[in-house]
Amino acid sequence: MRVAFDTTPLRLGGGGVATYARELLRAFAARDDVEAVELHNERTGGHSTASRIVGGIEREARYYPRSLARRASAASADLIHVPAAMPAYSSRLPLVLTIHDAIPWRHPEWFTRANALQQRLLVGRAARRAELIITDSHASKTDIVELLGVDEARIEVIHLGISPSFSPAHRDRTWLAERYGLSGPVVLSVGTPEPRKNLLGTIEIFERVARDVPEAALILVGGDGWGSDPIAERIAASSQRIIRTGRVDADDLTRLYASADCFLFPSLLEGFGFPPLEAMASGTPVVCSNRPSLPEVVGDAATTADPDDHAALAAGVVALLQDEPLAASQRSRGLAQSARFDWATTAEATVAAYRRVLS
Repeated sequence: MRVAFDTTPLRLGGGGVATYARELLRAFAARDDVEAVELHNERTGGHSTASRIVGGIEREARYYPRSLARRASAASADLIHVPAAMPAYSSRLPLVLTIHDAIPWRHPEWFTRANALQQRLLVGRAARRAELIITDSHASKTDIVELLGVDEARIEVIHLGISPSFSPAHRDRTWLAERYGLSGPVVLSVGTPEPRKNLLGTIEIFERVARDVPEAALILVGGDGWGSDPIAERIAASSQRIIRTGRVDADDLTRLYASADCFLFPSLLEGFGFPPLEAMASGTPVVCSNRPSLPEVVGDAATTADPDDHAALAAGVVALLQDEPLAASQRSRGLAQSARFDWATTAEATVAAYRRVLS
């Protein structure tokens, strides 16, 4: 089976979508029943606002509507898989479109106006024309049916995997002390500053934690987003120990996950939720939001509460920092839960979905 696999998302930046595309391609390469023909839009934009706009127009007016299908046919592909919510169309080959969540439809106010409009108008149209939509969770499937008007029979839920690079073996408190000057309990949070990640809430929750555990520190990991300025201002106004690292490389990220004492993730809404699973796989207990789709992903292996209930989430963090038997129990359950998610299983289910489309 030859699959024309769109790798444009890998060229547009990092994040969960890029991780999904990269790891799925890696898992396909280990199989002998699927060959991924990688295609991409050559012009992805530049650093300036003008070049990004030009790149975006070319991508969505030329590449996805016309060039992708033509190039896939020329490569003798059996179908096209676009691993992100992009306005892709195909007149001849079956189109498989991955829509990781329906958040831009549910909460357009959490996105820039241009991005929300692009998703609601162009991607919604593409979704209704695709032969199959793959999504990451049952919660997202429900939203896609309700908000995009897609027949549920054309939606396949395939959970994502977790990289084996996340492991308790990377715990290194000496490195943590030398790198960040921290010797007390460390609370970690990972996420790009954008409204739904609720980083302002993360800071407020940590300030409650610090009342009971004054020696604790918070590390915020994530590159700049369109909500970065309020985060920087809030950190500057806080009297607590808060370190914002920006984006970190893969080695530092695995060390941070494994070396933290607790992982805090009060996201307002997720299509899946990589960071809590990555923390669990690293042997770090998790406190996170109870909103979709996080309960589906973390199961009973995390402490969960409404993201607006800062007192409950702070109490969960404090309990894990002060009660070692509780933390040990949660670490054990987290390792077992995260072991259920691997990319080989994701690839197997994806190839099976391709076969159903072709049949």
